Amino acid sequence: GAAIGAASATTIKGTTIDATTDFTIDGLVLTADTITNDATLTIDGDAGDDFTVDTSKLVVEGNTGRVGIGTASPDGDLDVRGSTGYVYFTTGIAGAGQAQNLIFRSGSVAETLIGQIEFSGNANGSSQIVTRNTSNLKLGTNNTVAMTISGSGQNVGIGTTAPRSPLQLGRV
Repeated sequence: GAAIGAASATTIKGTTIDATTDFTIDGLVLTADTITNDATLTIDGDAGDDFTVDTSKLVVEGNTGRVGIGTASPDGDLDVRGSTGYVYFTTGIAGAGQAQNLIFRSGSVAETLIGQIEFSGNANGSSQIVTRNTSNLKLGTNNTVAMTISGSGQNVGIGTTAPRSPLQLGRV
């Protein structure tokens, strides 16, 4: 097959490689839909120097580091889109009955836990949506808050965004 090694200083930029035989880039071997050998595939950091699988099935933008699944232009750090209306988040397959968590963190060095969504796989378990700090938890529809749980006092307000008692009803 074709080979490009580090010593050859060959650059392929903006090129689609459709190799019908093995293709080797500095120890990275591409063979009929398979990558073998220990090697690092480096994507240049320039705009347009993206790693793409089948147009938009998987995209890693070279200049932003954004990852897109189902889109060629990710809008955030991770942008997942699908045409079936389903995006699955699966953890702990081996631990049936255990709680499954989606945890949100803030910060790049000393990451702080800021929230969590947890669903129990046990019929007698508890599921929860919680903040991991004293910020308020608000629930609503149509981008309008209908219920607030205060982060510091644990007061619940329905129809108010600043509950001052254990249960405060606003407009009823």
